[in-house]
Amino acid sequence: MIMQKTDGEYVYFYPHYNFINSSREYGWEFSDEDMYAFKEANSWNREMSDSSKFLRVRISRRKDRLGPLAVERIIEIHDEIFPDENLNRGQTLNSMVFLRSDNYGRSAYQVDVRIGYNPRAIIVQADHTFDIHTGMLEITDINRYQTDLRLLMERNGWNQP
Repeated sequence: MIMQKTDGEYVYFYPHYNFINSSREYGWEFSDEDMYAFKEANSWNREMSDSSKFLRVRISRRKDRLGPLAVERIIEIHDEIFPDENLNRGQTLNSMVFLRSDNYGRSAYQVDVRIGYNPRAIIVQADHTFDIHTGMLEITDINRYQTDLRLLMERNGWNQP
């Protein structure tokens, strides 16, 4: 992850293209070309751009694990995405990771299941509704999904009233 700056209370970063993934456990690694493109997208070794292009997020020492959804709603959404999975309550809750919310109450989650399935990104609306057809992205290329994630967020009105 690349952040553009911090003031001790907030971190500032470009939206959508501020991260790259690697996990030796799942065989996901990024190449030198991937790293170069990642740095280029984040103005690496260049003068800082206008800070109005950055997102600002308060620094927190404790991550909200479930986000704004009630436990039962998380389980309902998981069961809708994976109706054939027979996970217990704890496994289901551990498979959904709250990422962040927008300024209007929508929430983004990452959903991981057993090895052999691709992870998903989902957007839950402010009223806690979820549309499996428009609110979910299956991540098939772990190093190149930032644009697809941005489009998912835009389709779901991310940070729009």
